[in-house]
Amino acid sequence: MVRLKFVKILKNHIFILINLSYTLKKYYILKKIIFLMGIIGWFLMLPTLAQKPITSQKFFSIDSIVDITITTDLNAIIRKKAGDDSLEARISSPSLDGIAINEKVSLLMRGNNRRDVCKIPPMRINFFKTKNSELHKLKSLKIVNPCEDNIAYEEILIKEYLIYKMYNAISDLSLKVRLARITYKDSLDKRKPIVRYSFFIEDIDVLAKRNDAKELVNTKVVTGVLNREQLNSVSLFQFMIANTDWGISNNGHNIKFIRTKSQKEPVNYLIPYDFDHAGLVNAPYAAPSANLGIEDVTTRYFFSIGQTVDELLEAFEPMKAQKENFMNMIKNCDLLSQYAKKDMSGYLEIFYDIMSNQSDRNYYFIKKNRSEPIP
Repeated sequence: MVRLKFVKILKNHIFILINLSYTLKKYYILKKIIFLMGIIGWFLMLPTLAQKPITSQKFFSIDSIVDITITTDLNAIIRKKAGDDSLEARISSPSLDGIAINEKVSLLMRGNNRRDVCKIPPMRINFFKTKNSELHKLKSLKIVNPCEDNIAYEEILIKEYLIYKMYNAISDLSLKVRLARITYKDSLDKRKPIVRYSFFIEDIDVLAKRNDAKELVNTKVVTGVLNREQLNSVSLFQFMIANTDWGISNNGHNIKFIRTKSQKEPVNYLIPYDFDHAGLVNAPYAAPSANLGIEDVTTRYFFSIGQTVDELLEAFEPMKAQKENFMNMIKNCDLLSQYAKKDMSGYLEIFYDIMSNQSDRNYYFIKKNRSEPIP
């Protein structure tokens, strides 16, 4: 009887030990699962923990199209009520280069001609430094918008964008650009959203820093103090795209100036921008200056400072080397119609024909334009 009772007690203890062992085993497994989940969660959080604000260098080093929404008072823009005042706005995107953004910004309308004639003119977007801001290091960027809501004006914008990319290919002394698909949403819900392709232009201060220089502001600049080789390159590039809407006098027209920081031998450079009046773009609102004696913007005209043809042939070398690249930029652009592609590439081909023909070079660079200095 006592033996049976002992066996029964022993069985109960064995059962308890088995249950305890099973429980401990489950606890151990659960601890391992929790530990592994913690490790996985840590790695998933690493991108967020290590995430840094987007810099201009990073933003413009990526070629993918930026897809964003800008929410603001559209009536103030379209009805020209904004004037010189900045507008409050928000910029948002579920994934701008892999980062979700929703930030307060301000918009300032800009541009001379386009500000008056375009539905949504070019603008400057200013970013603010806040606790959770991902874009404040961009500081300020220009946005170029198509003048009207139709395919023809969208192609005009894409053509201008490609000109910036062409100049990027031959010189680092150029403003970088990035294509964007922007949804303009009315903050007052009185207008339907407007969706259009646009492009961002980097700030001149970023370009200057990249070239160890600083912008010259309100400084009288004459051609004699500019780096001649770079001036030749800019002049010939403007001739290539048939742009006469630029000048150096009076602090520059569609030109910025920078000076290297070297104390011994500082060098002055000119930075061109705004190419929508170029013949390569051929915008319907573009017209040449009356004092040039040409009827339309597609007629090439060279602004001279007395360069020799040999100097210009030297300046031509980078453009010659990039010819295939230029043509491929046009050919591979899905946002241009076949007609626009053919028109652009054919117009560029004429430039290369001119540069390869001595009599044509003498005509454009000596006979025709010698009396007309850069304005």
